[in-house]
Amino acid sequence: MFFTNAVAFTSKASMETSLHASKGYSLPLASQWIISRYVVGTKIMYAENKSAYITINPNLSSFSGSGGCNSLRGSLYISGKSLRFDSIVSTKMMCSDSESENRFLKTLEQVKEYKISGAELFLYNQQKQLIMVLESYR
Repeated sequence: MFFTNAVAFTSKASMETSLHASKGYSLPLASQWIISRYVVGTKIMYAENKSAYITINPNLSSFSGSGGCNSLRGSLYISGKSLRFDSIVSTKMMCSDSESENRFLKTLEQVKEYKISGAELFLYNQQKQLIMVLESYR
């Protein structure tokens, strides 16, 4: 199973406060980011297997990475805090945990905005709901 230690919050506000605890610094968007957790409603689902990642290229127009098994790449559109992963393609090897990989890819397709706090990249959908958190490769 891909998720471990699901945490439930009583409200979206308490969840957002907990997730965005200020670290006093922020990394650049052009970096390598590894899956940390998904957010579904008021539940945080931590990734057990941290093999899914994206690398945002320095030119901020494309990205590459892995869904955990298959390689992926695509275009990137950024304007202010708006962010969109587009034209995502991946290899099609048979994977033992294709459910986790599919979730990662589908979540990337939903991203419309971002925020960087410390060494974490927070990704939001069209409704401005937090849907995924990635952490900087260390």
